[in-house]
Amino acid sequence: MIISAIVLHLLLLSHQTVSEEQVQRYVTGEKGENTTLQCLDQPVNASSLLYRWKKNGSVLVTQNPLKPSEHLSITSNGSLWISGLLYIDGGQYECESQTKDNSSWQTLSNILLRVAEGPTSVSLAVQPATLLQNGTLYVKKGSDVYFNCSSESFPSQNLTWTVEDLALDSYDRASGNNSFLEFSIKNIQPSDQGIYSCTSQNTLSKTTANKRQELLVYYAPESHPGCSWEIVNEPLDVLFICSWYGGYPVPTLDWHEVLEEHVIAKGPTVNSTSQETERLEVHVNGFILHSGEEVKCIGHHVTGVEKNCSFKLTSAGNKGAMVGVFVSVFIMMIGITIGVTVYSRRDRICIGLGFSHLDDDTGDILSLVDSDEEEIFHETELPPLSNGHATTLVEIHRRPSSDHGDNADSTVQRNDQTHPEPAQQTEDC
Repeated sequence: MIISAIVLHLLLLSHQTVSEEQVQRYVTGEKGENTTLQCLDQPVNASSLLYRWKKNGSVLVTQNPLKPSEHLSITSNGSLWISGLLYIDGGQYECESQTKDNSSWQTLSNILLRVAEGPTSVSLAVQPATLLQNGTLYVKKGSDVYFNCSSESFPSQNLTWTVEDLALDSYDRASGNNSFLEFSIKNIQPSDQGIYSCTSQNTLSKTTANKRQELLVYYAPESHPGCSWEIVNEPLDVLFICSWYGGYPVPTLDWHEVLEEHVIAKGPTVNSTSQETERLEVHVNGFILHSGEEVKCIGHHVTGVEKNCSFKLTSAGNKGAMVGVFVSVFIMMIGITIGVTVYSRRDRICIGLGFSHLDDDTGDILSLVDSDEEEIFHETELPPLSNGHATTLVEIHRRPSSDHGDNADSTVQRNDQTHPEPAQQTEDC
């Protein structure tokens, strides 16, 4: 019995060998598509022949059948047309011809048809990773990252992971012929970021498909932010400077006034037109600053890292603002004092340099007469007012210095008796 099995196996091998030797063409068709198998080595008078096709040694379809098939048919030149390939259509096909006088059938061509499908449904996954709004993934520096790719293909496929780094250098990271392919990167670094592609190739049809994914590696600065300040325009303009370098992407920096916990200034420092994307400067009015006040800059990074720096405003540090306040108040008080003085003496006489030639030893007497007493002016015509201000009548006369002790009323009365017409001068204030 063992001998019979061995003989049968040898017969099958010899039949397979003969069949493969008879194959003249290999045709690969895609599942679901249409294909045509041509009948080769036809004689000159091919129109006088009848055709039939065999599959794996059995007659599959004849010319002008009684019941035509929508899936299989023979054309006028003997070719076999197959509509919508199926997996079961794969096999060895033979085209045979016969003359119309019912002679024996002759094999004209032997074709091996193989049906392939795919690759389809190519997918990849990167874990753990965060998806950005533009479709890019990012991972944190130092983490362990796992890559997986899968696809569907018949009869089989080859999968390959390829990395295109920032220097546009491409290289394979992993390859295999299973339905999925995975690899990992331990302690991932910025040099590992780039575009990761998973390519699937059908081993039969050589049809390929791929999917790409950009991966970035984010990391926060290792140091703390740096805080500083400087007076730009003493005493009003004080510049607060906060910088936090060494991270990717750039952080978000916030200035806070610690006592009241309100945000002084906030905003992402990314600026495509500036190289100082990790530096935040804030101009603060010196009047709002107080000695002993603590100011803090907080740096936020997208990876979740948060660090800060701070400083306190001291009297020395706030000297410019204090001096500015003092000078401003002093100038304001001088203005108020001058205004009050002028207003309180608005009815006083304005004495100019016209009296500077008078000799102090002559005992000159200056008498002021109220301008409201109209009877004093009954015999005197005053010049018209030129500036619209109030006018005061002034009497100037000489008297011995010995009489200086007399009061002003007696002086006025005595002058009325001895001087029939006193000299009168007016001054406009």
